[in-house]
Amino acid sequence: MSFQLAVLTCLTAGAISAPALAQQPACHAVPDSLIGTLSGLAVGSLEIITANPDRMPGPAGALDVLHVRTGKDIIRRQLLLKPGDALDTLRLRESVHRLRRQGYIADVSLELQQCSDSTGGAPTVRVLVQTKDSWSTGPSIKVRSSSATAIGLEERNVMGTGRIVRAYVRSDAGRTGVGLTYVDPWLFGSPLSGALSRNVFRDGRDWRLGIGVRQRSIFDNWRGDLTLFDSRRRSPTGSDTVHRSAQVLTLTHLVSSSPGGALSLLSGFERERTHLSVSSDVPVVGPRRVNRDFAGLDLGLARYSARYEQIDWFLPGARAADLPVGFEGEGLVGFGRDFISETPMMHADLWAGRFWFPRRDLFATTDIWMSGYLNHDAWSGATERAAVSIYKQAADGMWIARVGAEQLTDPDPDVRALESIDPTVPAIPFTRRLAESAVAISLERSAHLFGVTRGYVLDGAFFAAASSRWDPASASDTTMSVGIVGVGLRLNPRRLGGAGVRFDVGYPVLRSSPVKQRLFLRVSLSPWIEVGRARQGIGF
Repeated sequence: MSFQLAVLTCLTAGAISAPALAQQPACHAVPDSLIGTLSGLAVGSLEIITANPDRMPGPAGALDVLHVRTGKDIIRRQLLLKPGDALDTLRLRESVHRLRRQGYIADVSLELQQCSDSTGGAPTVRVLVQTKDSWSTGPSIKVRSSSATAIGLEERNVMGTGRIVRAYVRSDAGRTGVGLTYVDPWLFGSPLSGALSRNVFRDGRDWRLGIGVRQRSIFDNWRGDLTLFDSRRRSPTGSDTVHRSAQVLTLTHLVSSSPGGALSLLSGFERERTHLSVSSDVPVVGPRRVNRDFAGLDLGLARYSARYEQIDWFLPGARAADLPVGFEGEGLVGFGRDFISETPMMHADLWAGRFWFPRRDLFATTDIWMSGYLNHDAWSGATERAAVSIYKQAADGMWIARVGAEQLTDPDPDVRALESIDPTVPAIPFTRRLAESAVAISLERSAHLFGVTRGYVLDGAFFAAASSRWDPASASDTTMSVGIVGVGLRLNPRRLGGAGVRFDVGYPVLRSSPVKQRLFLRVSLSPWIEVGRARQGIGF
């Protein structure tokens, strides 16, 4: 009886499943060159496959058990399409780009299949996304500005959720302290993202809180961000004090879009209070005391690129670097009032830049920045800066040429440096490094030596550099010039967004009289190529 029942069950199952199988759509893969032909078809299914990182070699492989694979829902949140949507190839490309730029993803592959319905219905698209995790725990090197850097340890994918925890040692305008940062791209499971950081120094502390509507795409119709900041510092003698606080609300509204990018309207509100004073023995090029209490309404424009060029030689032994194509920029102007002087004031904060790709083995970046406060027809706390960098592929490495220039107008007294990457800085006496105007140029040839870790490779380099500074903080000089040659080592990243470390030995071959003709050593940080390609921010 049981045998007959089993046979009957199998026959019944076969009778049911055969028609069902016959109704399954027939699918065939579509090559990348023909993906555009699928635009507008309905997405029938979206499948996600995740994989663990490659096993670490040797005994370190035992650490594999500590890795938590990224959840499929975390990957799905980065995708700008879902089943039932009409396929938008532009948003699909941006989805893949966004995944590649996540610090916890080592590789992303995409396959599209066109499926035909046996019943005669309209064809659909099957989307298959496969990702491989990277080791998400490792060293963290962050360069926020020319005078603010942090080195520490971070976990970029806490328990496979995409959250970030970072502990570090931070240097900011000559101060050294420790800090902790937490970033949650899906705050409490909501459409919001959040970040909180706290830094403690011997003479003070600061904290920053940011909450915003999570950006799904540069083509989002609306976005909003709120940033709160507070920094306090006081020297043991009380002669040097710094108190900065700011509250900034920015709304972004899409006004036009194209396959090349998106143009958005910026608006919002800002409030910034700055009270600073420094003693007479501290070199400054601006006022020694600043009291500013500005509040205003903001208005501006932003243009973001949606196209990317893949450069397969920029990151050693890693996937291609996706670099934006075309003009990008952000400009925000605040119109309001300074409550200290009880007069109208305007705050401008602008950046514009572009990547250029004349050849497969050559690309360049050009950027300009401008920020400052206008009151009584005079600028204060103002910075104007321009930079050009050229990168040329070479055997086992590259050539890098850079030119940078900066002009300060009555800067705040806690501004300490002009160039984030200027190899001539250690050759110049400390009291003469700060000036109102500066130009720096450098030429470097690097070559890959060997891989250090999965995330970094060691390069060797030789370089030449020169710089000039006018109107320095030291009243005894009007111009300071120096030219150097040197060799060095570079600890360069293999992944997108990583910063590097430079070890340089240099010697002045051309110099002004205060520069001593002797060897110097320098350890500095090299930020990722896109770091700094944004507005400066409101006073912090």
